[in-house]
Amino acid sequence: MRRSGGVRGQDSGRWVPLGVAAALLCLVLAACGQRASATPRATATAMRTATQVPTATPALTVLQPSGPPVKGITVAWWHANLPAGFGMASHVADLHVAASDGMTAYSCGMGSAGHTPVIVTHDRGASWARVADAPVGSGCSMVVDALNPRVIVCCDYGYGPGGQAISTDGGASWRFAGGQYGIVQTATVGSRTYAILTAAAGNGVVNRMGESDDGMRTWRMIDSTLGGDSNYRWMWVNPATGALLVETLGGMWGTTSDGTQWAQIPLPIAGAVDFQVQQPVSVQPWHICAAYFATSGDNTTSIACTVDSGRTWVQQPALLPTAGAASEDMVGMPADGSLLVRAAAGSQLALYRLPAGASRWQALGMLPADSNGGVMYAPSAAGACLWSFAAESDGGGGADPANAVYSAAYPY
Repeated sequence: MRRSGGVRGQDSGRWVPLGVAAALLCLVLAACGQRASATPRATATAMRTATQVPTATPALTVLQPSGPPVKGITVAWWHANLPAGFGMASHVADLHVAASDGMTAYSCGMGSAGHTPVIVTHDRGASWARVADAPVGSGCSMVVDALNPRVIVCCDYGYGPGGQAISTDGGASWRFAGGQYGIVQTATVGSRTYAILTAAAGNGVVNRMGESDDGMRTWRMIDSTLGGDSNYRWMWVNPATGALLVETLGGMWGTTSDGTQWAQIPLPIAGAVDFQVQQPVSVQPWHICAAYFATSGDNTTSIACTVDSGRTWVQQPALLPTAGAASEDMVGMPADGSLLVRAAAGSQLALYRLPAGASRWQALGMLPADSNGGVMYAPSAAGACLWSFAAESDGGGGADPANAVYSAAYPY
């Protein structure tokens, strides 16, 4: 799946994962705001020699819709109440769901300088337990590892001493992590962690792709051919093969050689505005869906998908084949091969599902009214999960309804 949090705002026309939008600013502050006397704990190795592999534009097969959506199984949303002081209040508290275990989520709340309280749920929000306080300032942002739900980063949001704290045991203990890099996203396979990082550069920051074999104490850069200031937006790792996929602004790149050689994923249409990736669990090619604006200046989107790393693509049937076409935001790609999207339905947002190979969508009901913003899908050993969150009230950092958090069992 793509995106391991909820949804807090929009970025270039697509929904940003909960926690990541806040983490970007928070970690920029951490990367740029280190005290002059601080000694960086992370060092980059010299750029490795690498090459890019050119790609050709693949053919696109168009799958025509056979009719408007039919009624599917309505999602039964359950309100995941959080303790007082936790939730999604912007600049103060944060919530992040584990991408690899939808039953697990972490939330950090307002604390005192140098001590940020953190809670965790392992039952989709039915109950919450307090773990050890993270040794960072009183405003926080959370990052949960994409593959290991016990690896988490809690970042100060610009209050107190600054910096980041890392836990590899689900919050039972923490290590303060200063240094020259801010951690935006991680994916851990065994003892190796891949990450999107931020690093100070002049008066701003650059994004880097790195890997660490020592618990995120030091980093090796693996993005020499992609450019040190590339606009990295998300990444995925195949734990069975070590293959790495990274999304940049409008494109995707993959490597099977630890960054020595990168190949661009061929897209059938230029200008993709959003991507979803099915998280692989075995030796398999990348399953990717890309969303495009149907016509210039129109917010209506078309979605094309590939199951062979971009060699062939199929344009999915339109959600509404008649007048009044909808703009869909992709939610997830479950293991059953279906595609989940959310789209406007009158004054509210609704959830839709397209079964694998189908030409007609299923309507799964409305999102909860007070979380009428974003929704995500995440697998788990106990059964796949859906989460729904509120969008930012003003689109620019305003406080969210702190307890507008809902979960549901994926019913298929």
